[in-house]
Amino acid sequence: MIGAILASLLTQSCASNRQAITPDLKNPTVTNSPVSEVGKDCFKPIQVGEPAQDFGLRVIDHKTGRLEETVWLSSLISPAADKTNRVVLLVFFSWWCKPCRTDLPEIEKLFIKYRQKGLEVLGVVFRDDNEDQAESLEKTFAEMKELGITFPVVFDRFTNVNQLRYMGSKSALPTVVAVDGDFKVAASFSGEAAGKINDIQDRVLKLLEARGAR
Repeated sequence: MIGAILASLLTQSCASNRQAITPDLKNPTVTNSPVSEVGKDCFKPIQVGEPAQDFGLRVIDHKTGRLEETVWLSSLISPAADKTNRVVLLVFFSWWCKPCRTDLPEIEKLFIKYRQKGLEVLGVVFRDDNEDQAESLEKTFAEMKELGITFPVVFDRFTNVNQLRYMGSKSALPTVVAVDGDFKVAASFSGEAAGKINDIQDRVLKLLEARGAR
């Protein structure tokens, strides 16, 4: 049901989103190098090995719960203070997703364990289109505090085209996508990650090893 609704909504957005783009990693507010015409395949999820698509969304302040500055995916992969590009796990979830409550603390453990070796995590929390933003933000912030989430979390609508490029219209929450230092999708894990955490960790370690962080 959700997949059908998403596909319908995305069809309406397709005409205005003609290109998938990769970023200028030195300036995340500027995009360049068209990768492909979106056209009829605009909701086809990015496949493993394909270039990632940059996006920027406002981050939730861990102290106040308010929306603060915009965080770009490319700025996490290529931070100004780091000469070597980092590995990013994108974690798509929502406060109403029960499996997410199990998986998020496990992702947090990976973040704490490997951050100094070059891992970043970016949570992307969705709200329903018919849900009040303030109420959804409040519930999300409460869950972040309860689960002890310290990695950055950005706030989005459930039908944003950029994010669904990573999930596809039929994917379940949570979805975990690994983006390597070359700004390519290196792995994707859809649905409940319980039992997949070891696989995610193994993939992270291989990406960090390739980065030269170990």
